[in-house]
Amino acid sequence: MNSVMTDPWSMLRIGISAMNMLSYDMTEPSTWDRSAEELVDRRSRPWDDADRRPSHQDRRNFLCHGILANEFNAALDSKSLPREIIDIMKKTAKTGG
Repeated sequence: MNSVMTDPWSMLRIGISAMNMLSYDMTEPSTWDRSAEELVDRRSRPWDDADRRPSHQDRRNFLCHGILANEFNAALDSKSLPREIIDIMKKTAKTGG
């Protein structure tokens, strides 16, 4: 039998690699219609050229922040969370992580 099929860690690595490639490939099309101002926040990088086009990492960060905001909003709709957790989530969402 094939050793890849018998080793669960190999299967996990293959799955993680596939998800990473899919995430990498879908970043460009999913942010294609966004403006550069919307995608890029260079406040933490004052040395970076403000007129430079958004990098792939800028686009990935934009998507990650959007996904995180959606998850926070879904969790905040839950009435079963303790008030302290809700306050921490709101503070984290405001500061961007």
